This record gives sequence, C-alpha cells and structure tokens, in this order.
Amino acid sequence: MECKRFIQERKNPGRRQTLRRGHFHDGFCGAHPLMLMNLMKQNWIIGFIALGNIALHLAFYNSLGFHRDELLYFSLGENPSAGYASVPPYTGILAWLMIRIAGSDLFAARLLPAIFSGILVVIVALITREMKGGRYAQVLAATGVVFAPINLRGFSLFQPVFSDIFFWTLIFWLVLRLINTRKNKYLYFIGIVAGLAFLNKYLVVLQLLILMLLFLMRREYWIFIRRSLPITLAILLLMILPNLIWQYLHHFPVITHMHALRSSQLVHVDRFTFLTDQVILTFMGSLLTIPGMVILFTRKELAPYRILGMTCWLALLSLFLLHGKSYYSAGILPFLTAAGAIAWEGWHPHILQGAPGGIFCVFQRENRV
Repeated sequence: MECKRFIQERKNPGRRQTLRRGHFHDGFCGAHPLMLMNLMKQNWIIGFIALGNIALHLAFYNSLGFHRDELLYFSLGENPSAGYASVPPYTGILAWLMIRIAGSDLFAARLLPAIFSGILVVIVALITREMKGGRYAQVLAATGVVFAPINLRGFSLFQPVFSDIFFWTLIFWLVLRLINTRKNKYLYFIGIVAGLAFLNKYLVVLQLLILMLLFLMRREYWIFIRRSLPITLAILLLMILPNLIWQYLHHFPVITHMHALRSSQLVHVDRFTFLTDQVILTFMGSLLTIPGMVILFTRKELAPYRILGMTCWLALLSLFLLHGKSYYSAGILPFLTAAGAIAWEGWHPHILQGAPGGIFCVFQRENRV
C-alpha cells in the first residue's frame, strides 16, 4: 500500500514529498513501523562497516613485523612514567596496559589500533548525522574512512598517530554536539578528551587554540560565559598537570626534542610535497575531503558548523607554514570526509530518489537520534 502511494506521488509532482539535499522531509511513512526498521538497518550497516574495519586490520596484523617505533613504545610501557623525553606518557601507559592484558607479541601491539579504527568509523558516521547528513552520506563517510591510506596505515601500528587521529575526530564530534545541544556535559567531555589527546601528542594544542580563537572571533560568547567552562578547564589542567610537572622537573625536554626535530627533519619538509601528500593520504577519499573543505562555507544549513571548517583550514595552513610533516594533518581528514559525504549526498539526491519502490519504502526517511 505504501509502495502504491509512492508510485502515485512519483507520477504527480504536486503531491511528491520534498527531497532536499539527501533528506526526505515529512515523508509519507511518518509514524510507520518501517521508520524503526530504517533506523535499525542504518545502525547495522555502520556497525558492519566498523566491525569490518577491525577485521581488516587484524587480518593483516602480521603482514609486517614490529616497526621500530612500536618497540620503543612497548619499552616505555615497561617503565611507566608521567613523561618521556620524546613523547607524552599516554602511549607508554597504553603499552603498559596492553602488556598486562594481552602480552607483548605482535598481535597485542596491533589489537588496540584495530579496535580504535572501528570506533572511528562510528564517530565519523555520528559526525555526518550531526551535520544533518542522511543515510547515504553516513555510509559513504564511514566507507571513505575505512579505505583512506592514512587510516589503513595509521591504525595498523602501535604509535601515537592512531590515537591522535581518533582524539581530533572525537573532539570535532563533541564540539558539534555542543553547538547543536548547548548542553554542559559535552563541554566536560571535551575537557576530558582534550586532556587525553594532550597526553598522547602535544599537536592537539593547535586544534584547541584554533577552536577557542574562532569562537571568540565569531562572537560565540555563549561558550565563554558558561559556568561549566572553568570546570572544564580545571578538568583539563588536572589531567595534564602530572606531565607538566614532569616536564618542569626535567627542564622541559619537549623543547629540546622539538628543536632537534625541526633541525633534523622538519626543515627538510617541502611545502609543495606537503600539499600533494594531503591528496595521497586519502587517495580516492580526496573526492570527499576536498569538497568537505568547501561545503561548510557554501551551504546555508551548515553555517553553524563553519567554525569547524575554518579550524581545518587554519590547522592545515599552520602546518604548511611551520613545515609540519604531511601526516600531522591526519586529524582533520575524518571530519572532512564526513562533510564531503554530505556534499555528495546533496549533489546526487537521485541516488535515493531513484531507489526501487520496495527498498525505497524502507529507506526513504532519514531517522536521527
């Protein structure tokens, strides 16, 4: 019956439901039980992609032996500390936990990055949904993240890279939730995740500083007058304080390390190569990330999220000017993949509109939680 109604409405444009940028508004299945089926099936698809990503990484965990950096981080796990000369303590603490839970063999080293890769898929789908992306956009974004070379590589090794990508992406999602709901709890969560990200890699300071400056420049003062902000800053400070004290007691070896890194490696980074590598990092996924860098500034309905788009642009510009390594920008790529998927959904609504009647009846309405 519902399918007949759909065919009649297709023949009569005056009665057809409006399809706008990949969304069906006021769909004819309103309170129909098929809405529940749609939501369940959508979640199952994302869950299947996430589990498939974990399985993909674990299937090839032993294709290569230990990377020398992995051996370094597992040796740090044997000597847990509030800080180390070359890296913050988070990776060493993770290694300490993995040694005691799963051992120190190759599978144990690759297990946690693989699990994080699956969670990343879910977060990217949630980012897409939070920016009003439909089912097609969510599945496209999740798939794009799985097959991006930077993620295939980054989540195959026990290094700070996989946690850095994960935390940047999680902060983007939490900021989206904060913008959409204005609930204090998301500000607290940002403080907690920012603390973990700082203890993993100091690079996250760039993301946090840009976000704060943009909120000020765009006169989004509501975030600064909340009573929850001082609590959030206190949470962040308490989390990173042990590492700051360690740095102070050891005369800030991070500064020495950064000087050595700049003089021996970063000074040789070619800016043109940095830009071309941004395409290589996602390869075919650049068909999503490049539109993602534009779509937030061209769609009126995405205007509330332009702060995040500007954050990606400014982070990329900062790394470009500072001779950052190409993969330092990896944290912005999952978010741009989500934005690009929304762009493609808007450009090709016929992908949904032209679906066969029976399938259309199940999937025609976007359901958001």
